[in-house]
Amino acid sequence: MTIRTQVMRVRFATMFMMVFVLITIMCLDTRTDIADFGRIDHNGQTGPVTLVIAAQQTTARRTTDGIQEARALGLKSIAQLERMRAREDAFFVRRAKFLAGRLNEVNRPGRVAQVARVNTGAEFLKVLTLTSRHAIIGSLIIYGHSGSNGLFMLEDRGFYRSIEEVVETTRVASGTAEEKGSKLRSLGARNIYDLQELLHQGAIRFAHQSTIVMLGCNTAGNLDIDPMGIAALMAESTGATTFGSLNETDATILDKPAATADQEFSLGTWVRFAKGEHPKPLNTSAIDPVQLTTNISVFGPQPKGL
Repeated sequence: MTIRTQVMRVRFATMFMMVFVLITIMCLDTRTDIADFGRIDHNGQTGPVTLVIAAQQTTARRTTDGIQEARALGLKSIAQLERMRAREDAFFVRRAKFLAGRLNEVNRPGRVAQVARVNTGAEFLKVLTLTSRHAIIGSLIIYGHSGSNGLFMLEDRGFYRSIEEVVETTRVASGTAEEKGSKLRSLGARNIYDLQELLHQGAIRFAHQSTIVMLGCNTAGNLDIDPMGIAALMAESTGATTFGSLNETDATILDKPAATADQEFSLGTWVRFAKGEHPKPLNTSAIDPVQLTTNISVFGPQPKGL
């Protein structure tokens, strides 16, 4: 065997090992196995589950991906647009894991925070359903892009107040309105009525005095509070006290001082929704989800410059 052959074999073995390690890391870094949600054994006790969801848009090509859309965001290509979505998804996952760690430090025994990544409305409801087979949901915290009409994931496959609204503008499906709606459902789109049905069946269960914190943009409305927005509908449907942002949320938290890393920011104000009550603006642009879900305080100190 020549020296050159030996070198080539060493290089091949090294490359093989690197690929093996990379695949192993990828497997270890996949979303939490949703079949395990709600199975709690913490100091011999069980209790309400805290779920932290990272809604993902993924890098999958969208019908709206175009060079004009990319340039409107200051990007030079569609590939950069797709990579931006990947960075945003990773950001939401990091925030979710960071928050879950903080929650597990302060939660009482038996109340464990779990993290899940979801790509569609169907996956979102599946997480809630599988959790409810083993425990009730005490707190639900959601990171990701959103609007008053729903949570955005894969194109037109998120969780909405109404799929009919999505059907009016979708380019993912074609045909009649009924055919489009059926197609979107087959791809994973779900709406508030699906959640209400699962709640009625007892397939999804929220604890008494549970909390939902929706950390995406405009879940409480854009310029004015939306009484039929997704945050309001979540509160009415589940009975959970729900917090959402009026206006956009600030997703540049990594550029903020370390002292504010525990907080989430609204460019307007955060709003509290409770079943059967009028929405209550908190008149603050900063909240700490840990405080909201552990009843320590209603909101954090007002940051400078917002």
